[in-house]
Amino acid sequence: MSTRTMSCRDALVLLVQGPAKDPDAHRRARAHASVCPRCASSYDDRDASRRVLERHATEMPGPSIRVRALLVIVGAAQLVLACPWLFGASLVPDHQVTAAHLTRDGALGLLVACIALIAAWRPRYVVGSLLIGVVAIVAQFASGLVDRNDQAVSGAFELTHVLSLVIVVLLAYACTTMRGDGHDHDHRRPPTLHSL
Repeated sequence: MSTRTMSCRDALVLLVQGPAKDPDAHRRARAHASVCPRCASSYDDRDASRRVLERHATEMPGPSIRVRALLVIVGAAQLVLACPWLFGASLVPDHQVTAAHLTRDGALGLLVACIALIAAWRPRYVVGSLLIGVVAIVAQFASGLVDRNDQAVSGAFELTHVLSLVIVVLLAYACTTMRGDGHDHDHRRPPTLHSL
């Protein structure tokens, strides 16, 4: 294929891919872009490769709509349950819980509810939300053990933290679905049109 018969589209695709795919075709594409006025403007456009890469980046998969909807539902339920705890009250009838335990669980529950809602709203925050959720679950578990030994909380009340655990599991599942994006793990900087 000579430079005269190469289409503009083929030339630009080869220029964006870089010389690693087919060095000979890449050389022909550069030669085409150097004589074709239509391709020369794209070839010199420093933002062209960024636009191409952004277009492909928007196609990266995120958590499914179902997972995001579940995060909203469970996060909202956690929010409704945790808000009264902040003030030492509870929607769960259990008279063996101290106000200090309720307040601490309210703060941690509010945190877990917020990360669920944020991850559902903006999936790019799923990984950070998962890390925060794991820390909150560990803190709830540790404080529950200490308060149970001090008889400040009953075991039945601690079952309310199942919602927090469900949120963390959903976030972990969302992280695994986002990793399957098909991109290789080569951390080299992609070629740009103006650097070719």
